[in-house]
Amino acid sequence: PYIRVKNVELALSSDSTKVVASFTLEQTGSEKIKTLLFIADENPNVGIIIRTISAGKNLNRVVDPTTVYKLTLRLKKLTKGKQYFFRVGALIDVPEAKYNWSDAIRLGI
Repeated sequence: PYIRVKNVELALSSDSTKVVASFTLEQTGSEKIKTLLFIADENPNVGIIIRTISAGKNLNRVVDPTTVYKLTLRLKKLTKGKQYFFRVGALIDVPEAKYNWSDAIRLGI
């Protein structure tokens, strides 16, 4: 892969309305990172197609591996008291690239 999503940590807001993902990125080339995406679904195979909610950020730059990135998901569409799987992905700016994903993390809201 051109990029790895590493050190993912999730934090649920005290009122259970948001989840914040903190993570770092490791590049293996000099291409720009195009987009970051934070997604959630009840399915452990959560991904670009299987997702209930998502939040993204256009980056369009080469990244520093020591920078901690944060993305926030608002949980309006999720049911309190249920377990969901969350995943962070990054897309490199090369032809036919696909998202590289972190492992799915289960979290109850």
